[in-house]
Amino acid sequence: MTGEGVNITGISKYHLLIQISELQIRSLQVQMNPHFIFNSLNSIQNFVATQNTRDAITYLGALGSLIRMNLEYVSRETITLEQEIEFLQEYIKIELMRFKKKLRIELKNEIQDRNIPIPPMIVQPIIENAIKHGIRQLDSGGLISVNFVIENGGIKITIEDNGVGRKEAELKVEKNHHSKGLGLINERLQLLNQKHKTDRFSLEVIDLIEDGRPSGTRVLINLASLISI
Repeated sequence: MTGEGVNITGISKYHLLIQISELQIRSLQVQMNPHFIFNSLNSIQNFVATQNTRDAITYLGALGSLIRMNLEYVSRETITLEQEIEFLQEYIKIELMRFKKKLRIELKNEIQDRNIPIPPMIVQPIIENAIKHGIRQLDSGGLISVNFVIENGGIKITIEDNGVGRKEAELKVEKNHHSKGLGLINERLQLLNQKHKTDRFSLEVIDLIEDGRPSGTRVLINLASLISI
């Protein structure tokens, strides 16, 4: 009986790890989706067409770094906080060049230890969602703020935008497309909860309201410390 119990536990853990890996790959596929690559290449072509060689080279370099990091991190269960922030900085550089004065992104890290392990590339799909479905519909003044802090022994990440809000955005996109990236991230976090026998990996989406009207979206991600569990 004991041997059978160990065997069942081993198989269960093995299948759980496989699921996590598959979801990581699916999440990366969402992040580097063909539309993003197509838009990036279009931007480079526009820079070249207008003889803006400097921006074309800068953009191409940032895109190359982003793809390289994706390939490097795709098989990892964790990366360091520093690697996550470096990845975000390259991604943000690309989006700011695309949208110029229409968009501002504030990235703030209040955590001193940048070697803390975290699940890879959790934040980028949420920023991309905010741009695509909220900020892009604004004429100007788009703002996304990203903040990393230590809270209750884990990491809390807040991503907030001043876009049109989820309800307005969903009227202008294909059904269920808006939540695809968030859904995959949530699946990854729930699998981490199962693996580590905790409930401290979570994702929460809050619709912001000001003067009775939608004023953006706030996404809260809580990550349990992977050092202590």
